[in-house]
Amino acid sequence: MECRKLVAAARHAQDVAGQAEAGLVGTLRIGVVASALSEPLLGTIAEFRRTRPRVELRVVEVDTPSGQDLVQRHEIDIAVVRPDPPVRGLRARPWRHDRFVVALPAGHALADGSGRPVELARFADEPWVWLSRDASPDYHDQLTATCRRAGFTPDVRHLANSIMTQLAMVDCGFGGTLVPEVTVRSAGPSTVSRPLTDRADIVELSLVCRSGAQEPLVEEFLRIASGQA
Repeated sequence: MECRKLVAAARHAQDVAGQAEAGLVGTLRIGVVASALSEPLLGTIAEFRRTRPRVELRVVEVDTPSGQDLVQRHEIDIAVVRPDPPVRGLRARPWRHDRFVVALPAGHALADGSGRPVELARFADEPWVWLSRDASPDYHDQLTATCRRAGFTPDVRHLANSIMTQLAMVDCGFGGTLVPEVTVRSAGPSTVSRPLTDRADIVELSLVCRSGAQEPLVEEFLRIASGQA
């Protein structure tokens, strides 16, 4: 009897190991920046849960530097973050593409434009709310480069560490800002924005994981994500 129990336990352990190797069971830990909590991430997670119902998903909010650091330290498996300079030992895949829009305080003279595009240069003399470069160097530089292409250097008066804080500062009347269009759609009706006539396309999110040996759950998530972008 005892031998049969040991054999059954060994077979069960072998089955579980085989399923884990195939990416059918286990835990996938994902770090996300706040602005990622919309599509295509939500659709990717829903499809992953459908195809891998026995896999436990754990999600933690991160900023871009800490997300990369946690992946390196094997504390999370994937980081959904803003683009950043390459980090040794990690691979990054550009994922969500978007465009900048200008977000304005509700009382701004150009806030009521009925959705018509406006030239960014019209805001050259405005006070700006900006994302700190420490929070995401590449993203910060994209913001600045967009203004410089429009012919001016932004007068940055206020700094935020997240896009959601940028929008909150704008709502408080501190100044205008540039944010991805998808963030405005997720923010709700109180946020006032205008599209731009300027070309302001950006890579707004990247998927970051460890390079080297492939991890089945990570590869399955990336496969699904590529179809959701």
